[in-house]
Amino acid sequence: MVPVVRFKHLLLGGLLGGVDLSWILLSSYSSCPTIGYLCLTCLLIISCGKQVVVPVAPEPDWLQQPPANTNFYYGIGGPAKTMGEAKEIARAELARAIEVQIESEITLKMEESNQNVNRLFVDRSRSYATRKLPDVQLEQHEGEIGNYALARVRRSIVQKLLAEAAEQAQLEVSAYQENGHNALKTGNLNFALGQYQQALEIAKTLPLDYNRLDEGLWTAQIERQMTEIRNNLELHIISGDNQSGIYGSSLAEPIVVQMQINQMPIPNLPLQVQFASGLGELKGNSGKSGSSIQIETNPQGKATFSVILIESLSRQNQIQVSMANRDFGTRKVLATYASDLHHFEQNQQPTIVLNGSTNQQDFSVNSRVPFQVTVAQTCYLYLFQITADSSLVPLESILLNQAYQQDEWRVYQIGSGWSLEIDAVDITADYGYGLETLIAVTTNQPWADADGMSSVTDMLSELNRDFGNDWQANWVSYRIVR
Repeated sequence: MVPVVRFKHLLLGGLLGGVDLSWILLSSYSSCPTIGYLCLTCLLIISCGKQVVVPVAPEPDWLQQPPANTNFYYGIGGPAKTMGEAKEIARAELARAIEVQIESEITLKMEESNQNVNRLFVDRSRSYATRKLPDVQLEQHEGEIGNYALARVRRSIVQKLLAEAAEQAQLEVSAYQENGHNALKTGNLNFALGQYQQALEIAKTLPLDYNRLDEGLWTAQIERQMTEIRNNLELHIISGDNQSGIYGSSLAEPIVVQMQINQMPIPNLPLQVQFASGLGELKGNSGKSGSSIQIETNPQGKATFSVILIESLSRQNQIQVSMANRDFGTRKVLATYASDLHHFEQNQQPTIVLNGSTNQQDFSVNSRVPFQVTVAQTCYLYLFQITADSSLVPLESILLNQAYQQDEWRVYQIGSGWSLEIDAVDITADYGYGLETLIAVTTNQPWADADGMSSVTDMLSELNRDFGNDWQANWVSYRIVR
């Protein structure tokens, strides 16, 4: 009789080794139990080391060629070590495919309506669609060399997202406009115009279908709003205009300007201040100084600056105050002040005339204009030029005591005095464009240091030291324009 434990081994051998082998072993066991038992043991050991073959699923068609269904966008990922990695690759490929198709479809639609393709709108639409894309449908396959995944999404979903992207841009335009309206009510022009500008830039990217309102183009409406604001801006000089000052010193009073819109003050608005005619140094209420500075309006819409150094001679020095941000418009105002050489009374001052006038004139480069100086008595005459960069350049010196003529120069007597005429003074831009001045200085004695003067301040100091009040001077200014 076969023991139970041995019978179990026989059954296992029959299962693993096949019916024939089990029959043989069973027979050998019957004839020789010991040999049969050993054979069954070997069969068991061999069977435990045997690999089990699992059937491989057939490859899906999409692994060889992407599906041709035009109702979907597709992305394929793999081979990858894990299925999760394959799915991520598939989603990324799907996103790239959608981005390419979105650009193609927008371009086609715009060209069909004879519109220019706006790159910003394309980029915004692509970004919005891929960002808002819902969960995609996924298929997966475990292949012999790795894992694969197929991601797909309906084309109609993407079309809907494109429309949403344009509508989202419309909402942004409306929000910026509303912010601009609210800021304008409080006089915050700086912020208001910035918000309108943001609205305009986005609206310009929209296709015509989304850029239309009942009254016409949305962009045109925003531009009209901004133009109306700029046209209603008011910049006034409150105080400090039409002063007089002395060369080398400062103006006695500061200059105050005010910005308003519809009689409402505009606070926190940056303004640019610079010389339009003349030279010098400006200083704002913030402490910053220079020939060009920025100032800012206070809660009352006012801003203050001073002329702390006058470096030009003119009866019409001009300082321009304008809005620092050119997007806000070109509203500007000119503050005027006169400058002279000195305070003390001058007797027998020379008369100096340029181009037949003592008033300031404008000349272009290469102009040739007549010049005349008349003095009341015999004297030494020294001519200087203050150039457009504020340098002092000695020109000529001559003793006016006898008639003289050479080329374009003439000296002739008028009563007890003399007149020097020069037919043509050449106008050049050797020292830049801007305000220049011709100065005539007369003395009763020779001035040995005249040729060494390099600044008006030095010239006045030397004259006062060498001659006291026994000297006279006059000047005429002109502007060199482009």
